[in-house]
Amino acid sequence: MLTLAPWDPARADEVRRLLGPAPDHGVSFGRGLCRPDSDGSGPRPFGRARLLLDGDGAPVGVAAVRENPGHPSRLRAYVEIRPDHRRRGLGTAALAALGRLAAAEDGRRLHVRCVRGTAGHRFTEASGGVEIQRARELRLRPADLGPPPGGWSVSRQLVGPGTHIPEDCVRAYRDSFAAGHRDWNPARERTVEDCRRDFFTDIPAVFLAVRRPGDGSVAGVAFVDPPGLDGELFGPDTGFSGWPTDLDDPDGPAIVAALLAAAAREAPDGELVAEVDDAFRATAAVVDPIVREVLLDLVHAQL
Repeated sequence: MLTLAPWDPARADEVRRLLGPAPDHGVSFGRGLCRPDSDGSGPRPFGRARLLLDGDGAPVGVAAVRENPGHPSRLRAYVEIRPDHRRRGLGTAALAALGRLAAAEDGRRLHVRCVRGTAGHRFTEASGGVEIQRARELRLRPADLGPPPGGWSVSRQLVGPGTHIPEDCVRAYRDSFAAGHRDWNPARERTVEDCRRDFFTDIPAVFLAVRRPGDGSVAGVAFVDPPGLDGELFGPDTGFSGWPTDLDDPDGPAIVAALLAAAAREAPDGELVAEVDDAFRATAAVVDPIVREVLLDLVHAQL
């Protein structure tokens, strides 16, 4: 017998102990979805989390669905069964119950993210999950590409509290970010000021913009997170996330190479940890030949 009980923060430590240490990023992320319920009417996004209890009321796992406010068309979903209770159909039953709960209250499709090759990935595939995107963190050295292409100017601007990024840069980032997610995880519609507030004001970083020869329009954008900036996300590494503003631009590889070369100058060791979604095709094509280490290979799947 499996009972789904509302999430109880008072039992969180007990549940963590029974589940054991998180073995990978996907598990850590999923456990983070286990928070008290919200109907989405206030500042907190829609979400449901459940303790999975056996017939004696003992926790055997967790299940959760939660809206990502930046990508509201799907609900993130997570199910985890404690190791000594797996392979009994409990995960399948919990996922089915989670789907019914979401359908009855919300109606959106479930979206799962997991690390490729893990137990969570195998469970997602066995449950009918269809991969819709690959997202990786890759260690690379842009110098391996050779000299950067000429003719492209790259501006460098600090991002964070009290800074102001030109409107054409914010608009280019907003539109290209939306285009890269449109077919698999549509982004919430944002005004330029929404985008400025959401991406350009809180977390200190470096913003790079490639200007097109001739008209000076923004042809490529990137965020770089060098070590030493307050609020850094990559620890001792230098993070990179960037792409051409037109995802089908025939100059895309040159634009990405120019961004990478500029980003490498922010890295004390010349190496970057690049966040690369396959949807940003030019970035993936440029970095794939120079990958030194795959740090994370995430699968985004739809149920």
